[in-house]
Amino acid sequence: MGTKKFIDQFLKWWNIVNVKNSEKGKRLKNPFCDPIWSKDQMSMVFLNKFYDWLVSWNNKSALPLNKRKNIGLSGKDDKLSKETQFALQFTTKSLIDIVNHIFKEHNPKYILLDKFQTDSLLGNLDSEKEELHKKSLEIFEATSETSVEFEMDEELSDVFDRTTDAEISP
Repeated sequence: MGTKKFIDQFLKWWNIVNVKNSEKGKRLKNPFCDPIWSKDQMSMVFLNKFYDWLVSWNNKSALPLNKRKNIGLSGKDDKLSKETQFALQFTTKSLIDIVNHIFKEHNPKYILLDKFQTDSLLGNLDSEKEELHKKSLEIFEATSETSVEFEMDEELSDVFDRTTDAEISP
């Protein structure tokens, strides 16, 4: 796949999943910016093919280098990072499943995929993480101010005084 086609695939994906307004496709004259009207429309067909392509690409990336070259992948760098690959596959598959479920169980006029986002969830997680960090610091500071004293009986103290490092070494 050439660079232009590669970029076009990701641009189509981006256009499909970033529809916030039902008029965006008309305004931009781009059918990939239309809301999802049905699970059989062009955008959904693309998302399914894109997901299959991601899975296939990931599987090919796992092949040994000599086999990768035989199928047209030039080197080790012809893949996404594991985290990016997982996130892209997971997001795409989740959106496909959500759309299929909504059209099966409900009868919406359309679906705006951009409405399925995690921004508020991430905000909540960030504030929870910050709160946990503050509490951890409070606990750490409280325990570092506490001094711990050990009592040693006289017999043990005598043993430590008479034992040299050479006697302790194996």
